[in-house]
Amino acid sequence: MLPSISERESTYTFPGSLWQIFPPGQRKGEGLLIDDSTDFLAITNATQSGQCIWKGTVNVPTGGWAVPTIAGYDKSKYIVFGRCNSGNTVDFDGNTVRFFSPPSTNDDAPTTGTIDIVIFASGVTPQPGTGLNIFNAAGACTFSTTKRPFVYLNQLWTPSKNAVSIGSGYVPLGRFGLMAHEVNGMYVYRMFGIKIQNGSASVQGGKYLGRERYAIFGNDTVTPLNLPVLPDMYV
Repeated sequence: MLPSISERESTYTFPGSLWQIFPPGQRKGEGLLIDDSTDFLAITNATQSGQCIWKGTVNVPTGGWAVPTIAGYDKSKYIVFGRCNSGNTVDFDGNTVRFFSPPSTNDDAPTTGTIDIVIFASGVTPQPGTGLNIFNAAGACTFSTTKRPFVYLNQLWTPSKNAVSIGSGYVPLGRFGLMAHEVNGMYVYRMFGIKIQNGSASVQGGKYLGRERYAIFGNDTVTPLNLPVLPDMYV
């Protein structure tokens, strides 16, 4: 019997984190100028900023690489960014990073790959230490160079089947829609992952979901999100 997917299985509920990127703001007066930056002095005690909690180059095996659990941080609030140079698909399900060969069969095609990974966590109170620390009027630390901050330089990537230049930046890893293609007379369905090759990013078929004799889900669907591209300053 052929494995299949039903309409019921096409509906998913999943958790998420909402991040706000404050606009640039500068206070008048003497002192240290951080140009084109959030006004860290205006951040209140009730606001917790995002910062880099893990970074490194990962050699991903065919079984995938599990995102590490880091003491003191809520794993459900991680945002995982990556960059690589590969014609294969990078898939991330919220827990495990995997590489898949370009879709051509009616099953999974896991492979290996190398990728630079940067993990950020929201809801984190910066801890002052050696280096630059900024405190607000209430005396709370709102910025510290003990961990690298989330830096956004107004570059966005919108998931698309067409390759878009992201330079040497990092993009959020995830799943970006549903791919439908035909193999040997069967309609095969996959999650769209991301292909990052030669400084450009596009969606590409990744994790296999199932196959049907009929096109019950129609054409490809790509999630129309504008996602931040982070600068080359982490790994």
